[in-house]
Amino acid sequence: TVTRFDGEIQDQINELEFMDGLVCYNIWHEDEIICADPWTGKSVREYDFSDIWPANQRGNSENVLNGIALGKDHVLITGKRWDRIYKVAFNDWPTLFDNDN
Repeated sequence: TVTRFDGEIQDQINELEFMDGLVCYNIWHEDEIICADPWTGKSVREYDFSDIWPANQRGNSENVLNGIALGKDHVLITGKRWDRIYKVAFNDWPTLFDNDN
């Protein structure tokens, strides 16, 4: 079970990626990436990517964000039937690419 910042239980988690000790995932049919503590299930980081490629420009309601890939020094975001990949920065997460983690 994953609990969001607002106390709500989150379902429909998708596309898991382990990042800096946290389990990060997108929410099916939402443009959000949530990172939770794997032991407590509590959300530690929540990101809104609705501006990265607005849903009304994707052509189909099934063309949703659902790809997260962690590189050595970057994160890539893509989606179902997207013709693009975005290299994103998490400026509020300075330890994400520390070599010690």
